[in-house]
Amino acid sequence: MASCSVNAAAAHKLRIGLIPAQDVVSLQQALARACAVQPVELVVLAANAAHEAGALAAVLDLRPNAQDAGPPSRFGTWRFCWDGMHEVALAGVAALQAGRRDAGVALMVGERVLEHCRIKTVSHSLPKTQDRLFAAAATMPIRMLLLLEAGLTPPASEEPAEVPGTALEPVARLTRAARLRNLAGRILREAWEEQWRVGVLDQTPEQLVAGPDARRITWLPARQQGYHADPFGQAGASGRPELVLAEAYDFKERLGYLVAIDRDGSERTVLREPFHLSYPQLVEHDGQTWLLPEAKAAGLVRLYRGDPFPERFVPGPVLIDGLAAADPTLFRDSQGFWLFAGDGAAQDETNLVLYRAPDLLGPWTPHPMNPIKVDLGSARPAGPLFRAGGRLWRPAQDCRATYGGAIVLNEVLTLTPDLYLERPGPVLRPDPAGPCPHGLHTLTPFGQGFLVDGKRESRSLRRWLTGLRSLAGG
Repeated sequence: MASCSVNAAAAHKLRIGLIPAQDVVSLQQALARACAVQPVELVVLAANAAHEAGALAAVLDLRPNAQDAGPPSRFGTWRFCWDGMHEVALAGVAALQAGRRDAGVALMVGERVLEHCRIKTVSHSLPKTQDRLFAAAATMPIRMLLLLEAGLTPPASEEPAEVPGTALEPVARLTRAARLRNLAGRILREAWEEQWRVGVLDQTPEQLVAGPDARRITWLPARQQGYHADPFGQAGASGRPELVLAEAYDFKERLGYLVAIDRDGSERTVLREPFHLSYPQLVEHDGQTWLLPEAKAAGLVRLYRGDPFPERFVPGPVLIDGLAAADPTLFRDSQGFWLFAGDGAAQDETNLVLYRAPDLLGPWTPHPMNPIKVDLGSARPAGPLFRAGGRLWRPAQDCRATYGGAIVLNEVLTLTPDLYLERPGPVLRPDPAGPCPHGLHTLTPFGQGFLVDGKRESRSLRRWLTGLRSLAGG
């Protein structure tokens, strides 16, 4: 991995020249907010104004007829493309018209896609979908400038700027029929109950990155009236008994808690809280094994210690207060400790944030590029980072079609206190002929292989009534 620094960039503000357009106030406001907390200055360009050569790092043209050659700048003139549409007013329209769960925005220079982001649509609301798209788009030029200023060239995006069909048959507006269809679909989706199940994947890390194969999963028995998900564990070795921790979820109570499970599906509770718990990552540090679960509902990241291990766990030190971290994932290397998480205060399926500390107990500081990634298809963590083939991989969830639809293995290219860069790689998709054909969303090392979880969806009147109450409450 590269070990570049942006100290020079931090010493002075990079300048983005903004060519505004009519009816793009919301996007310009999102850009201003994003730049305000970064070493980047947004400069609104007056028509035909002269600029000193090299004074601008890049130019961002928001006009529908954006030109590739704008005022002089080091990295060229950039523009946004909204699923094939170049008018800001059409952002998200094609996605909602087609009834898709995801909408995209590409940052482009000429015909080259510099970065592509996808957000989760609000299927019945174009304004809310556009707010999400604008917030995502506003972070893209900043990340790109920090990387380019440090001498890094991001890998070419494999995502097309255009969704097939949208360029040939552009949609001018979101029709009333589409809004009603999407709202009805949103209501009907509440009737689908997810039942997750834990399994063991018989593939080494090298085999996994060479060819992910869900047919090599051996599934543990399904939990009745609920499910098991988010498995983490320690394979039995050196006289140590096998340990598998997982989230247990009861359909009646609808509150996750943590259990230890055996191969026959039996369980014992190891940690309950008045809020939802999941994702029980085990962390070895200074001769002690800590438990780091997701406690997003509590708005903090806290360690738990065994008392005694692994029979039960009690609250330990708080690492980060005020962070609603979805699937907080610890990683340690020669630089210290890192914590990846979905941002529960924004879109936890879409926005990936990163924190760093010299020691497990802190102090923890946010990464200057946060959010380091915005993408419904490969951002939210799906398990610990691991090495294979001499490279570092970060599992993530592909939530484009459904929550936890598949697991994407992102190759980490750069991980430093100033910079982060990764690229999506192999994908572990569910076996359509297996017992869990509708999703996979956790992958954790276990001996020579991995623990995984998969889901099967089925209709449930009880789930539908609960979902309708939730929708009615906003």
